[in-house]
Amino acid sequence: MAPVQVAINGCGRIGRLAFRAAFDQADKFDFVHLNDLASAESTAYLIQFDSVHGTWAGHELSVEDGCVVVTTAERVVKIPYSQAKSPAELDYAGLGVQQVWECTGAFLTRAALQPYLEKGVPKVVVSAPVKDPLPVLNVVMGCNHHLYKPEEDHIVTAASCTTNCLAPVVKGKLNGLAVRVPLTNSSITDCVFEVKKSTTAEEVNALLKVGGGQGQLRVCSW
Repeated sequence: MAPVQVAINGCGRIGRLAFRAAFDQADKFDFVHLNDLASAESTAYLIQFDSVHGTWAGHELSVEDGCVVVTTAERVVKIPYSQAKSPAELDYAGLGVQQVWECTGAFLTRAALQPYLEKGVPKVVVSAPVKDPLPVLNVVMGCNHHLYKPEEDHIVTAASCTTNCLAPVVKGKLNGLAVRVPLTNSSITDCVFEVKKSTTAEEVNALLKVGGGQGQLRVCSW
């Protein structure tokens, strides 16, 4: 199967790290466009040098002819770059885009996201929850991704950071909250749940650590 042709709108922290995580999966993703209000030079620099996650090892970024250029030992990829303020400003169909990763945090209703579909984008993945009277599927991989219906769900979200933290642990309806703390890349998630038998904090923590490398908790680290 050919890789999906992806455009990212919004090259802030989420957009940049999503790009870094997916770029080397060339058999799955082909990045054909990047858009952000910042300059291409600024975006390229911040993709390569992240103050929390470090330098993107093995990747050299530059800007050439209006494109962000990623050079590795195996390939050189030139990705067209733009600074459009609205999804309606870009000809996504003409760019060959099959999927947009909406990472600006600015377009969070169906109406605000509709221009993507009108511009010929088949699928839109939003990096934050969408607030709309007609619910948009919040997908947490490993928990509810089976609910995705390709023929119906043309807009989906990757849910919130709190949901992604809690859902793999307590599947189902969630009762929790996130508290921002003075760290560069984290928050505290407070989860309240009822247990069927008496237990201790030590027992609960041990079970979470055991599950940390497998099943629904395989993405966790300790």
